[in-house]
Amino acid sequence: MFLLTLLMSVEAAAPQARAPTSLARCKDASLDDEIRVAACTAAINSGSEFGGRLGELYAIRGNVRFSENDFGRAIRDYDRALALKPNWGVFTLRGMAHAKTGAYRLAISDCTRALQMSPGLSMAQDCLADARASKARHSSPHR
Repeated sequence: MFLLTLLMSVEAAAPQARAPTSLARCKDASLDDEIRVAACTAAINSGSEFGGRLGELYAIRGNVRFSENDFGRAIRDYDRALALKPNWGVFTLRGMAHAKTGAYRLAISDCTRALQMSPGLSMAQDCLADARASKARHSSPHR
């Protein structure tokens, strides 16, 4: 009888299947962009993430916004991510977003910073080359 009572109490105390957390939904690339942005925002606003993990959430939300061509908001998220945890990937992505908005000097600066952190990084090299070419093209008097 004691064993049956013990098994019943353990089974009752077993955790139920939980709905995915905001953090999990934020990171889930298979979800719709709108759902991911909302989930990232909820996770950011929850106050449960700090430092580099909070920076990662801003970077993910920035990536989703970048994919939606919302470059201004992506840049703001990348700014916040870099303030919390500077890394070459976010510098490269922010540089690419700056280039999309025509801010070529900022793009060059970010892509250069990414290359200082990770020399030889092809993504940052491409970003830098594209930003320099676009800057030259847009400042040409023959345009």
